[in-house]
Amino acid sequence: HFVLDLTELSEQTLQRPVFVKFYAPWCGYCKNFAPKFEELSNLTNLTDFAQVDCTLNESKQICSQFGVQGFPTLKLFVNGTNYNFDLPRDVEIMLSWLEQMFSPVLRNISIDEAETEANRFMYHSYFFVQTDRPDVMERYLQPLRGGYTIAFQPHTETKITAFREEQEIMYSGDYSKQSILKFFTSNKLKFFTFITKTNFNDVVWSGKPLIALYGSQTTLKEEIDELKQLSLLESDFQLGFLQKGNHTVDLIKDKFKADPEKDLILYFNYSPGNLYKAFHVYDSKTNIAEQVKKLFWKQQSVSQIDAKIDWNKVKVMGIYSAGLIIIAIMTISCRRCAKREAEAELSRKLAYRQKMMEKAEQEHEQ
Repeated sequence: HFVLDLTELSEQTLQRPVFVKFYAPWCGYCKNFAPKFEELSNLTNLTDFAQVDCTLNESKQICSQFGVQGFPTLKLFVNGTNYNFDLPRDVEIMLSWLEQMFSPVLRNISIDEAETEANRFMYHSYFFVQTDRPDVMERYLQPLRGGYTIAFQPHTETKITAFREEQEIMYSGDYSKQSILKFFTSNKLKFFTFITKTNFNDVVWSGKPLIALYGSQTTLKEEIDELKQLSLLESDFQLGFLQKGNHTVDLIKDKFKADPEKDLILYFNYSPGNLYKAFHVYDSKTNIAEQVKKLFWKQQSVSQIDAKIDWNKVKVMGIYSAGLIIIAIMTISCRRCAKREAEAELSRKLAYRQKMMEKAEQEHEQ
């Protein structure tokens, strides 16, 4: 199979399914991966293969358009939809994933076969669907294509079971598409997850807020064990651990504006279009579970307060909160003033939110 060099992804280039590698020539990972991608292209005719050099001026637009932030990034384009490949970049795993992508989501395989496949793909959980309407369920589950192992058997009534570690979790919600998809995404991962570059997106976009302890696995062993126990009791959020190291320094510094040398408790909550983040410096003298719960409750309060506040009605120009005085002079006669206005507006909202949070926390303690 020939790997095509592309600088654009148009209707003409996407007439057939195409598996695309976005790369940079200077990237060491890309150089090591190149022979595997070439080998994969010779093993299947399910899709065409192409590569995009994101350092070329003519390619930068499509790399930005499809959210390429690291190299190599792999995406499968089929019928106007693109799917990320976020599993280990092993030839056998990539080939199996491609075969899955061109198979029905619901497959008539046994539970034992599903367990074996889930373990090989590192999905951790697998699912068993029984239904008399496989056509409807197949349509509902299309967004899960390629990322879940789902065994299927015909049955007179619809039942959905998640096999998550040692537990069997029965679906008990209504049979709307949104509720069913949420059940799958919420039960895909282990109760406590060690977060890596490979599974980061899955963990953050699991459908639940993520709270992760950040630090050294060696020195925080007791805390990790305690959080593993907590994860079996908590269903409101996903728990995990992020190892301190060179690969996580930028995340902590750039995304959280925190000191990467400190042990931290990180909070992520993804909603369509937004990723909310917060952190708490871990205090070794205080119970880790209590610190996690407090961070979660505090961020839930922020979400609830944000949902209730009508920002258009907040007209206070000067607010004193947490030692911060904000005075905004509204002038839009120049770019600099417009920028100052936007910054003042943001600061005003944050200060108002902080004031509301402090009030809510006082009421909670009472």
